[in-house]
Amino acid sequence: MRRSKIPDNKIQTGLEQLRQIEWLLKGSQEGTEPAQGKSNPQRSYGDLTELNRERLILDSLGKDVLNEVISDYLDLLDSSAAVYEYDGSYASGIFTSSWCRFMDETSRNLCQGDNKEALSCGQWHCHESCWQTSKTSMDSKQPADLECAGGIRIYAVPIFCDEKIIGSINFGYGDPPTDESKLQELAERYGVPVQELKTRAQQYRSRPTFIIELAKRRLATAAKLIGEMVQRRQAEERYRELSHQLAQSNEELKQFAYAAAHDLQEPLRTVVNYVSLLSRRYQDKLDNKADKYIENARQGAQRMQALIDDLLQYATVQYNQGAFKQVDLSALVDRVSANLRITLEQTGGHVSRDELPIIEAEESQLAQVFQNLIGNGLKFHSSEPPAVHVSSTRGERQWQFSVSDNGMGLNMEYSERIFALFRRLVTSDEYPGTGMGLAICKKIIEHHGGRIWVESEPGKGSTFFFTIPDRTSTTDYKNG
Repeated sequence: MRRSKIPDNKIQTGLEQLRQIEWLLKGSQEGTEPAQGKSNPQRSYGDLTELNRERLILDSLGKDVLNEVISDYLDLLDSSAAVYEYDGSYASGIFTSSWCRFMDETSRNLCQGDNKEALSCGQWHCHESCWQTSKTSMDSKQPADLECAGGIRIYAVPIFCDEKIIGSINFGYGDPPTDESKLQELAERYGVPVQELKTRAQQYRSRPTFIIELAKRRLATAAKLIGEMVQRRQAEERYRELSHQLAQSNEELKQFAYAAAHDLQEPLRTVVNYVSLLSRRYQDKLDNKADKYIENARQGAQRMQALIDDLLQYATVQYNQGAFKQVDLSALVDRVSANLRITLEQTGGHVSRDELPIIEAEESQLAQVFQNLIGNGLKFHSSEPPAVHVSSTRGERQWQFSVSDNGMGLNMEYSERIFALFRRLVTSDEYPGTGMGLAICKKIIEHHGGRIWVESEPGKGSTFFFTIPDRTSTTDYKNG
């Protein structure tokens, strides 16, 4: 049998893959230095993040998370890595190889004063190279790959947050120089013996090309991750700020509602009293026009009183609440029906119900919801005597309730409008009201964690549905 020859390029590819696997399994663990700086990035001259002025990246992620991110590259490259804020402040920086640590601390020794003065003196060669590479990446909005003053290379990528550059992340890679002239140049620049540099250069173990390329790809991913984490932190801060502003606005609204109700009700009571006094004292003593004017004034003042009461009630739904407790809705609907006895007698109406559950809720507020919905069913009736029926069904983690009537019905085009403030579809004097009842119902139901809606057809009655969470099945619920 004739065997087919394997192409040379495939053989070379296979051998290269085997060498990579061998290095990952064995070579990366041999001949490397102890990673003294990975778990503790504190340098002999202190923590440079203490001078961070911008603190956007540093505060958004924290030192521990940032150190974990850049340690990922140190595990691969055993050299150096840093994260800079946009203004050049260190968010994180670690040097692990003896070459990088030695060159960094030696160039730091060339600078006088504290770290703040040292960073601005221009003689801290390793810092200058690291920062300039990162700055180049931010200015160009592209990765930057430059030779550093310590003889190796620095690779940096910009960090974007919401399409805006907020910093850069980089790492050092490549072999320290072995050329005599290059080592002599570095020795003179850093003020150290050439032999010291030779010894440290020989201790560094080379990384394969595929590891460096892998680290570059992962650096871009890390930059994206940092940007997304900063963006999320900013969103959380905006949410907290808006929540605080909303809480303040709600408190101001509460105070305004009480003040407005008190300040408006007092003069209205005076108007109503005097108009009623005029009506009693001068009834039939003035002409018909005067009697009509007085009656209109009396009715207008009473409507204004009702409107103020409803506005106050609407504005303070979430404040005028008792503790959530078990409420027997069958008994509650019976009490509501009894309260509507006069309306039932006047209209010849009837209220019926199924057996209703016991749920956790704020009793007085739910009573108001049923009174408004049942009352509307009795008020907006057709030529037939009104009939209202209340029922319930149990769903997954919630109860659904329905209040059905045989009344006038409505066009579903207005099904959302009727729950808004002051929205009345029928404005005839035959059907008095402020247009606040369903808006109050909606706010109460939403305060309980449910929702409310209507299904209707003109001339065929309406059914109002609303849901209340079944809190008896939730262990993390807090009363009120």
